[in-house]
Amino acid sequence: MIRQYRHATRQYLWELVAGRKEPEETPKQGAARELLEETGYRAKRFKVFLDVFPTPGFLDERMYLLLAEGLTAGEAQPEEDEKIEVRTFKLKELETDDSRAGDCGTLSRLRGFYITLLFKVGFSLPGVLSRLKTA
Repeated sequence: MIRQYRHATRQYLWELVAGRKEPEETPKQGAARELLEETGYRAKRFKVFLDVFPTPGFLDERMYLLLAEGLTAGEAQPEEDEKIEVRTFKLKELETDDSRAGDCGTLSRLRGFYITLLFKVGFSLPGVLSRLKTA
């Protein structure tokens, strides 16, 4: 995750790596670029985890959540105005304390990730929901 200052909230927030996909990029290319810029990491593979229209009632914005695998550390290449701190968390840390997620988008994506992981290993919906804290 990354921690950066957000002027609107006047505080530093923990967030997932995110950014705008350039028109000529695929979601995987955009994710690779943002991951490198913000963290310095490179991934061998990206898997599209989620592909949604977050507010289809009035915007055509499309959001992708990708899982980066096979990471290799490197030097971040942030934009000039970005002051970013990078930290890796164990999944268990985020499961027990997702208060690190400072914005709604990160929190909802983390919870969606938990649910998807739990379903893939055969948990029932009531079991999954009981494990997640309410916001």
